[in-house]
Amino acid sequence: MLPTCREHRIFAKSCSCGQTTAVSFPDGVNAPVSYGPNTHAHIAYPHTRQYMPVARIAEHFRTLYNMAIS
Repeated sequence: MLPTCREHRIFAKSCSCGQTTAVSFPDGVNAPVSYGPNTHAHIAYPHTRQYMPVARIAEHFRTLYNMAIS
């Protein structure tokens, strides 16, 4: 199964009085780049149970899914 990428954009507008109004991201989106629960689980298991180094996990994601994780 290939990863699904979902992009969220917010809109901000400033009026002539100097007030800026902006919408917020949906619940669960806390950063410009965030990974879903399946990706978190797929990272956590080999790291905590298989003692795989983080660099190898990143290589795994890059090789199999063409997904650069940090």
